[in-house]
Amino acid sequence: MLAKKYRLPGYLIPLVSQKGKTQVTSLFVLKYLSTSTIELLNHCAIGSLSNSLAAFIFSKKLDKRAVVRNQAKRRLSEAVRQILPQIKQPSAVIFFAKKDILSAKYQVILQEVEKTIKQLNNETIQQ
Repeated sequence: MLAKKYRLPGYLIPLVSQKGKTQVTSLFVLKYLSTSTIELLNHCAIGSLSNSLAAFIFSKKLDKRAVVRNQAKRRLSEAVRQILPQIKQPSAVIFFAKKDILSAKYQVILQEVEKTIKQLNNETIQQ
């Protein structure tokens, strides 16, 4: 599980989901928005957002069994926990899981997260 300082608050999930940019992979869809943009849109500071924040969405459409969804969520959460400090510009990210993540091994998830975060870093540098 991510430390509380790295978790995206629930009230910001709709904002990031609607206004954020999207990256699609075979295991998940990533929506992200820089924290400076969030502060501008909310017209208030959420605190010092020097860290990137993450949230995970696992729908019941993936599997009706909570045990299966939670196992996949723990694998994804651990992969993100290791990679999150590598995000250069603090951002809010949401991972929407796809069905393929349920059967994916941890190493495959880790590689996919690393690849996606590198793309995210490249995009934020170009802006």
